[in-house]
Amino acid sequence: KTVLFGLLFNPATVEFQFSGNILKDLLDGFKWDPTWVKAFDQLCAKPLFVPPILQVLAFPRRRDEVKRWAEGVAAWDFERVIPAHLDAPIAAGPREFAAAMDAALNTDGFSVFGPDIESLEVIEKLSRDLKSLEEPTPLSNPSPIKYYQPPPPPPPPAVVEEFL
Repeated sequence: KTVLFGLLFNPATVEFQFSGNILKDLLDGFKWDPTWVKAFDQLCAKPLFVPPILQVLAFPRRRDEVKRWAEGVAAWDFERVIPAHLDAPIAAGPREFAAAMDAALNTDGFSVFGPDIESLEVIEKLSRDLKSLEEPTPLSNPSPIKYYQPPPPPPPPAVVEEFL
């Protein structure tokens, strides 16, 4: 439940019921639909992904900077990613990392995460209306993120036959 809440802010499987007592409500005001387990399993079944809160609220405001950072990381030769949430390590290299970052920079959160993303989209719209966050900006170069590719193996040594 905590991971769903942390990554999605207010997933579709939870409802906040305000009773008027804020201290009590912060502890007991969250009513979870029994389908939260399925929602969590679906989230965990996704390949490497960028947390929705970053994809919807943070990355759109600094797409070019995020892409430059991602290309720097994707230039490394690695075999595992250790996320801040969920099971770790995840078997993923530069190609998978670049694909996850490309998806976060080039697709909307709803197409990746479905209705769980709605509360983040409401927050994002409200922040634009209030001008409390920078305006989202498009990528200046939407080409895929470049990633490390190991060099091809050296050719086998030439066989030299000796004639006597």
